Amino acid sequence: METATIGIALAAVVLVGIAGFAAMATFRHHTAAAPSPVPSVTTSMRYGIPDANKADDAATQTDLRNAIVAAKVYFTDHESYVGFSPGTAAEYEPGLRYNAAPAAVRGQVSIRGAVASSVALVERSPSGTVFCAADQGGTVTYGRVDAPTAAACLGGW
Repeated sequence: METATIGIALAAVVLVGIAGFAAMATFRHHTAAAPSPVPSVTTSMRYGIPDANKADDAATQTDLRNAIVAAKVYFTDHESYVGFSPGTAAEYEPGLRYNAAPAAVRGQVSIRGAVASSVALVERSPSGTVFCAADQGGTVTYGRVDAPTAAACLGGW
């Protein structure tokens, strides 16, 4: 009886080993034939923008989207953008750094032209590209300029 149990256990181990080998061979075959989902830096460079710049620009755009949401919440609370400053912005979105600089700064959202019904927010990406997001009378616009006012933030991303 013991010999039969050992024989069955040995057969099971052999079958599992064969199945594992077949699965590994199939996995290697499929992964070798599949194209890489991430383009190489040389591929991206052919189009003029390295992957790192794309990631930096996307992160900067995310900062500005979050900052414009914070600004709109401030506007809802105060019925005006007057008083929306780096200090108050940090209370509404503490995950970002703010300033009131006249020129775009890397990694910081510059608050510009905060008046009754409009505000412009500007940030320089580590790639060097400047992005803006603005609210003017309830309409949000985006651009790639160092906008001093909401009206100057045009062109889209």
